[in-house]
Amino acid sequence: MMDEQSSFQQIIDDLGMGDEEAARQIVQRFTRRLLALAQTRLDARLQQKVAPEDVLQSVYRSFFRRHQNEEFNLDSWDGLWALLATITVRKCCQQVRHYHRERRDLNRETPSQTPEENKLNEWQMISNEPTPEQAALLTELLEEIMSSLDPQGQTIFMMRLQGFSEREICEEIARSERTVRRTLNRIRSQLSNAME
Repeated sequence: MMDEQSSFQQIIDDLGMGDEEAARQIVQRFTRRLLALAQTRLDARLQQKVAPEDVLQSVYRSFFRRHQNEEFNLDSWDGLWALLATITVRKCCQQVRHYHRERRDLNRETPSQTPEENKLNEWQMISNEPTPEQAALLTELLEEIMSSLDPQGQTIFMMRLQGFSEREICEEIARSERTVRRTLNRIRSQLSNAME
């Protein structure tokens, strides 16, 4: 764990000095997950106007510029992921707002699709996916919970969010199931209280 932390700190320090290799490592580490996140936040019609890759370029541009200005206090890979995910969700929300303003409203455009494609899009619109605003609120809630946890709790939480089972988490962090379960129960309680 110390190796992971020291490598993170070295990359962040190098990035602060403008090291392109450090920037490349960050891009390589997070691009796939951030791209998937952006794709879930931009519906198919909006992606005809703005590609998730364009949003991601904007995310990295903002992050690198603001990091150079020392606006962030980053202490772990999980913290960096949470920050980049938040920036991505907010950039997607900005695009949604931009393309749904009166003169640009996508709903006013006449689709040039076949009737079958139109029916498919109607079904896609009735979705259980959260709205961008809900996603932003969720991201803020997750950040708040992350900040209240110790480093081990943050690791457990991030792994659980990424779909790891309790057993896999135990093996990865070398802790008992009881410890992991207790931490997850505490996090569930915090989430429950926050949602009330």
